[in-house]
Amino acid sequence: MVSQTGIRILLIAIVLILFCGLLQADKVETTYQQMLKAYSKLTSWQAVINQTNYYIQTKTSLNSNGTFYYQKGKAAIRYNKPNEQSLIIQNGALTMYDKGSNTVMKSHLVSAVQSLNPVEIVKTYWQKSDKAVIQSTEQSCILSIKPKADEQIKEIKATVATQSGYITKLVYIDKQGNSVSIAFTKLKVNKAIPASVWKLNYPKTAKVFEQ
Repeated sequence: MVSQTGIRILLIAIVLILFCGLLQADKVETTYQQMLKAYSKLTSWQAVINQTNYYIQTKTSLNSNGTFYYQKGKAAIRYNKPNEQSLIIQNGALTMYDKGSNTVMKSHLVSAVQSLNPVEIVKTYWQKSDKAVIQSTEQSCILSIKPKADEQIKEIKATVATQSGYITKLVYIDKQGNSVSIAFTKLKVNKAIPASVWKLNYPKTAKVFEQ
């Protein structure tokens, strides 16, 4: 027999679990809406990025640094370390030039992740994923977004700044366990982006590959 005290403790525990679940759901949606509101006010933005690619098969990591640029309908990344690379997305096409190998790769976008825009990536997966807050502080909130049916992406983690609503870090983890982590710092919003950013110049001797 379960005592009356035991029953009361059990009921309280159930209520607390349900209440915490409701609080988390509210936090998830509040953070998401704050992010959408913040980015809806931006016509352009740029940031310094620190990117880490982790490869599960070799258990190795590659760190890259550069600058990210976004303007409505297009995005660009200029990597300066460890190798000079330039990447531009416009009109649904991706073009990347690697200076070290003197090669150009051109392809059409096949997934939302390739759009590069973090808020668009989150929006694309939001309605078809399980969402949760995995960490929350006064400075930021980390959202876990797990697609219910995606052939490649296992989980996306977005760190959203509490005050601004801007994404300060985005992590992609694929089904094999490989991951890409991109931290955004020194954010500049609604500032003019030089026209040269959207031009990809490379030597005529570069080898061009199309996918």
